Amino acid sequence: MTIDLLFDGRHIRASGIGIYSREQIRHLGSWAKDNGVRAAVLGAPDELGQTVRQLEVVSTGSKRAPMYSLREQLIVAKILRQTRPRAFWTPHYPYPALSLHTRTFVTVHDVLHALPRTEGGHGGAKGAYAKSMLRTSLDRSAGVFVPSESTKVEVQRLFGVSSNLHVAPMRIGSAWLQAEGAVLSPRRRPGKDYLLFVGNVKKHKNLVGLLDAFAMIQDKINVDLVLAGGAANVKNQDKEVFRRLRTLQGRVHLMGNLSFQELRNAVGGAVCLVMPSLYEGVGLPPLEAMSVGTPVLASDIASLRETCGHAAQYFDPTEASSIAESILKVIQTPGLRESLSAKGRLHVRMRESSIDPLLPLKIISERFL
Repeated sequence: MTIDLLFDGRHIRASGIGIYSREQIRHLGSWAKDNGVRAAVLGAPDELGQTVRQLEVVSTGSKRAPMYSLREQLIVAKILRQTRPRAFWTPHYPYPALSLHTRTFVTVHDVLHALPRTEGGHGGAKGAYAKSMLRTSLDRSAGVFVPSESTKVEVQRLFGVSSNLHVAPMRIGSAWLQAEGAVLSPRRRPGKDYLLFVGNVKKHKNLVGLLDAFAMIQDKINVDLVLAGGAANVKNQDKEVFRRLRTLQGRVHLMGNLSFQELRNAVGGAVCLVMPSLYEGVGLPPLEAMSVGTPVLASDIASLRETCGHAAQYFDPTEASSIAESILKVIQTPGLRESLSAKGRLHVRMRESSIDPLLPLKIISERFL
């Protein structure tokens, strides 16, 4: 019996793509059962674990292929030849270029890699690869899903208008909305109030800007700064960030990658979450913060305006002084934190309830199943 839909779950342990993959897989099993569809997930069984439950698993075998590599293309092509699914859905922009006869759907979260260096992209060979793959996805895919209107605008700015584009907004992980109990104090937090940054040290995350802003005001506030997630590996990843951290010793704390409960506790215990990104496709951390009542300060960029609406306080991410002023305002203005917290809780509930999580599956079904 032919597989109707094969979902690429190879990157389920990645950050943003992993969250997206887990949410799609969570809906895939029940949707397939209700619609009489044979669905399967591609990936390593030990990584997929209980995520797949009632779904079949198509194993990638013992060979692991780095993202964006030729080996990745070869392995995916071999699996698609063997399984011959009626449709293949990959949650990342590299198109299976060696599988020309497979009806493929692609999710493009952002176009950062294809941007010129002046806009924060890779440039060079990596940038050329990203442009080629994105162009191929737009030209050959049966459908391309993007998580926001701002990403759609960016795709069209770089590649022109495409009838293949479908805006399918991305929900936050369901566990954020299910966990409604008390938020505990994180065990590894500093001994006093703290601002929180969640993310990695990639340039577009603008950690340098946040650290410069914090340095400007550290003597004016009795609040520390906590960096959670991949940003803890700064020593080997970004010399500029590491240099700034050395001058802020004792006031900036690295928590590293956290379990869900640890992260929820860290977010829920923060004075506010600061999202200083120069570029985002969507930006989930602000929504996660809002779900537990933590105020959000965010960059005034199109994607975060779309994501956070009127429930965040915005600043100019290109000016450290603007970030600093925003932090001071939320700490020193009576009632502002409470107001942002209330707006955030309402906003995230309304946003999540307005999103149809089955929209991509409905589009796939209407077109080819």
